[in-house]
Amino acid sequence: MGESMLQQQLDEVRALLQRARDLFGHHPVSPPEELRTTAGGEAPR
Repeated sequence: MGESMLQQQLDEVRALLQRARDLFGHHPVSPPEELRTTAGGEAPR
């Protein structure tokens, strides 16, 4: 029973995320410079 509750909550979060993406796009705000990574996955120095 607990597992189905978690699945329901996960489904709700996914629906809310999709709705937010529809409203604002996938990247509405660029991440701060210190959080950006290069193509290799390492943060710039």
